[in-house]
This record gives sequence, structure tokens and C-alpha cells, in this order.
Amino acid sequence: AEQADIHNSLRAHARLQGRGAAAKITRWDNPEARVSWDFNAAQTGKYAVTAMVAGGGSGKLSLVLGSESVNAEVAASDAKQDRAVELGVVSIARTGDCTLELKPDKNDWKGFDLRGITLTPFPR
Repeated sequence: AEQADIHNSLRAHARLQGRGAAAKITRWDNPEARVSWDFNAAQTGKYAVTAMVAGGGSGKLSLVLGSESVNAEVAASDAKQDRAVELGVVSIARTGDCTLELKPDKNDWKGFDLRGITLTPFPR
């Protein structure tokens, strides 16, 4: 979460809370706020995207990487602890600088706290 860029609008107030392993993006309850990560891709290929969600929030969103957009959903949960949520699979077409962006669905977003995102080669 600490490496994320949080893009708020005038009415959105998502923010980073904590440091290190305790860091999370909180108050991400307005669909006008989006979150992105810049990273250097060492290899091309398909990658599974997993979100570490803190608590039980929910919402639909898009994973955007370059010109590709993948629909994803974090289902509501009674969880009080962190939970891993598979968001989908994205393709990295070229090595080098990339940006992965999470954009909430304006029509179906309740929000959740986010600890981070992991990309894992797919298939595993």
C-alpha cells in the first residue's frame, strides 16, 4: 500500500494509514478515487492479480494495465481479518515501466481497505 499512488477527486478522501506491514489504503469508499502502482516489468506474460483486502468491504472495479482493462469484483464478506481476493489476469506485453490502476465501478462500489496488490506469473 505504501507504494500506491492514490488519486482522489474533490469529494474522495482515500488515504494511506500506517507503515510497513500495517500499511493500508483506507476510506476508499468513493468511486471517484482510484489507486495505481508504477513498476518495472522484468518479464512479459500473463499475471494473476491478487488484492489483500482488510476487512469486509466490497465493490466492482477495473484493472487497467496499458490498453488492457479487466473487470474484477471484491465480494462482500463478514471477514474481520485480511483476505486475499483474486481479481483476474492481466497481460504484460513489454518489459520496462508499467502502471497498474484499479478504477472503481461508479455504479457498484461500496469500498474496502486495501493492503496491497500482488502479481504472480499465470498459470502458476
